[in-house]
Amino acid sequence: MPMKSILVLGVALCLAACGSGPDTYKKAGTFDFASFPDTKTLQGKALPIRDLANPVQLLVRDSLLLVADRNTDFLLSVYDVSTGRRKGEFLPRGKGPEEALHIRHIADRGDAFWVNDFPQRKIYTYRFSGLDSMENLRPDVVIAPAESPDDVFRLKDGVWLGRTDESPDPDSGNCRLLVFDESGRVLHRFAPCPDGGPAVDRLALYRAYEFRPVPKSDDGSRIALFHKTTDLIELYDAEGRLLKRLHGPECFFPAVTLREQDGMARPSFVRGEARQAYMNPVERDGKLWVSYSGAPMEEYDSFRRLLVFDWDLNPVALYTLPESVLAFDVDPSRRVLYTLTLRDREPVIMAYPY
Repeated sequence: MPMKSILVLGVALCLAACGSGPDTYKKAGTFDFASFPDTKTLQGKALPIRDLANPVQLLVRDSLLLVADRNTDFLLSVYDVSTGRRKGEFLPRGKGPEEALHIRHIADRGDAFWVNDFPQRKIYTYRFSGLDSMENLRPDVVIAPAESPDDVFRLKDGVWLGRTDESPDPDSGNCRLLVFDESGRVLHRFAPCPDGGPAVDRLALYRAYEFRPVPKSDDGSRIALFHKTTDLIELYDAEGRLLKRLHGPECFFPAVTLREQDGMARPSFVRGEARQAYMNPVERDGKLWVSYSGAPMEEYDSFRRLLVFDWDLNPVALYTLPESVLAFDVDPSRRVLYTLTLRDREPVIMAYPY
């Protein structure tokens, strides 16, 4: 199969100020770093946790810190955030009915949390109260969706939201979010790829407009989408209507190329042009928190800013950290930010008062 031509999606970068013409998305407002009324540089300290292998995500609830790890016999460990002492572990690695191969996402709402075992296409839900006796902890519900969603969230009882893990389908309007029930049946789809930017081949859409969604935790009435390779934020309601687009703080587009691999054209990033945008958004205390880079793809340790927005996507706060963030969570009651970082290739969990 002949190699397809290169598709560069970020020909014109908005470097100084975000324009309102073809260099930004349709119906998109803009902002920059100066738009945040509260800016602060944080200083923190490392938690005394020494038994981390390959952690990928954190979740804080009261005095407990849940850590998802890829290279341990049990995929979830629980620590006391004050002492760093490990209180227990659960969810064994394996292919059994209550085992998992790999956690792609962990999230919470109310008195429950859930994990997405992406390879086995299963979602396990637990109650925080079960952490009192982890040796007997079993999932309350196991969901096996008909499709394979990533970044799964519970919108309301019996209704779930997930990001499709496949290239958007033109027959379904290039929609990237799907809503499904606890039987796994897809109820509806929404969130087509953003329009108004550079033209994108269908084969490159998934890579160009990859994102993570965050639903409003109290009622699921709003869903924010933070893109990973363009600094674009979108806001939808639960019926799938676009409420707002926000482009910034540096206003760049994705840059991908189609390369031939194993006889097929596959998307990959254009070296030296593709940039990293948003990662790991969470909602805490009614605010949206997200880590931001803006650096080239090759600079992996570049997520040193945390941006905070309200649910109208108004900038609220900007925190700068001394070390790059791989994952994080926030304890708003104690006003402490917990981050996962690497020091000399060793994982470290930091605590930053803010």
